[in-house]
Amino acid sequence: MSDKIRELKAIFNSFDPKGQKEKIEDCLQRFESGISTLNDATDCKVAVLWMKNIFFQDMGDFAGAEALLEEALEAIEASPAVELTKWKLKIYLSLGYIHLEQYNFIDAEFFFSKALDLAVAHTGLKNFLGEIYARLAEVSIHLNRYAQAKKYVTREKKAAYAVYKAKSPAEKGAALGYAYSLIDFCRIKRIIGLVDHTLSDSIEDALSIFVTQNFTKGILRAKLESAQLLLELNFTDRALFMIQGIEPTFQERQMYKECITAGLLIAKFHKKMLDYSLAESKLSELVDLSRKQNLSNALIMADVYYEMGLICYETDREEKAMGLFKSSAKIGMLAGVKRYIFRAFDAARLVDKKEAKVILSSDLVYQDAAFIRNRMAGQTSPFHSGNQKRKLFASTLFVDIAGFSALMKDSDETTTVQMIDELMDRICVIIFRNRGYIDKFLGDGFMAIFEHGDQAEADIAVNAIRAGIEINRAIHTKNMRFKEAYGMDREIIFRMGISTGEIYALFLGNFIKREFTFLGNAVNLASKLEARADQKGLLMDETTHTLVSDRVAGDPRELDIPGLGRTKAYSFRGFAHKEGVDPAFQNLIS
Repeated sequence: MSDKIRELKAIFNSFDPKGQKEKIEDCLQRFESGISTLNDATDCKVAVLWMKNIFFQDMGDFAGAEALLEEALEAIEASPAVELTKWKLKIYLSLGYIHLEQYNFIDAEFFFSKALDLAVAHTGLKNFLGEIYARLAEVSIHLNRYAQAKKYVTREKKAAYAVYKAKSPAEKGAALGYAYSLIDFCRIKRIIGLVDHTLSDSIEDALSIFVTQNFTKGILRAKLESAQLLLELNFTDRALFMIQGIEPTFQERQMYKECITAGLLIAKFHKKMLDYSLAESKLSELVDLSRKQNLSNALIMADVYYEMGLICYETDREEKAMGLFKSSAKIGMLAGVKRYIFRAFDAARLVDKKEAKVILSSDLVYQDAAFIRNRMAGQTSPFHSGNQKRKLFASTLFVDIAGFSALMKDSDETTTVQMIDELMDRICVIIFRNRGYIDKFLGDGFMAIFEHGDQAEADIAVNAIRAGIEINRAIHTKNMRFKEAYGMDREIIFRMGISTGEIYALFLGNFIKREFTFLGNAVNLASKLEARADQKGLLMDETTHTLVSDRVAGDPRELDIPGLGRTKAYSFRGFAHKEGVDPAFQNLIS
């Protein structure tokens, strides 16, 4: 490690990028000021980009983090004479974590596998094998590949033990790596139903190592896994005593996901004791906590809603139980984890077999969305004349694949359809997480709506723009995966247009064929802007740009649009930053 890299690492480690976004942004700005003279050599540039990505991840800005990592990869590829293999592996790991955090398990597996290839091929990188196998096991569980998950977690344990034995027992990194591998081994086997008493020995060994290393976070996680195992083995009193002892500490240390897991175990204990009121009260606390910490769509909440549903069913509140089973399934749909969907479906069948089938519909994700309410409110029948319509402000996003006909012509049609289907699955989640919805697919593209309501809102317009940027980032990643997985030598490239204004939500057609849709000048303009956008480009209309001008940088353009004449538009350049355009986004669309 060079002296400059050591200095960079020392500066980076002097910050604690946790807490509110404003605090993390301030840390990032001070970090950038502190390393201004250390960013000349390629290895330093790569290190700085990797370190900055951590700040972006802590802010929840995954598209920005990914853009920084892609820039680091490009720097590595441009300097083949410099030995940067370890940094390349760390970048692949970070990209895998970014996609894992967003429940994008297929792409997470892609990057973790690339990291694994590097670790296997280079003797000096063997220490990373345990961590890589752990993440591949986690991804495999979520992709319902249980045999593969078991294989990976067994390899993790073996690899971590080899490093642990090769080094001094006092070497902290190796010791903690082995202890975590034991916890992972127990957790994966518990999830896939291979529970036995021997797992307790593994947890005790892990706990002993954490205590020796005085590593509090590891001690807490070992005790949490131990409590979950004890509950599975019906040692309920011991499980409750252990979990009640550590739950407050999770709260104090702001380990909120672990805190929710601990609270869920307490609720399960009360439910086993048939104390439904205490169980339900505890679960309600967890729902409130998840909302305050923006964890409403965390996977653990699927378990919370499922348990609440079971309690409501057992206490003769079947309608509420059905709603909770749907909420559990909805999280499973967003994450693409089938076991949550099927579990909720099986439970819902006890309530109402016909209504349970709704859980198998992807439309369930939008059950609380405004457009569903608009659709239901606008239903007509032969007993009422005329089409009901509602006027509202919205940002409309049109997305289209550039050169799709050539792509279909030059590729195997079955493979192309498979790739587009995978890509659209990813895009649907991006649109939803930015509080929009896809109104309709248009062959090789789609139209998405971001409803404002009775007046235009800057936050909603920013959501629409951010969705477009994240889509372009997703396409970039998918192109990398498709090239390796399918041998595709042509890139999938999107063009995008956004317009904001008043539009009509209404039904079109007669009683033979009826379709809910949106009409208006803003919808037409978004479509026209998409057609005029550059490849990988996003064009927004003047109304949208005016709404977001303090947060989004755009380059003005004058366009001649048939039917609309001379029209002013703006090409997206980047999101605003304290020092100008955020550098993480300067090359995101180009």
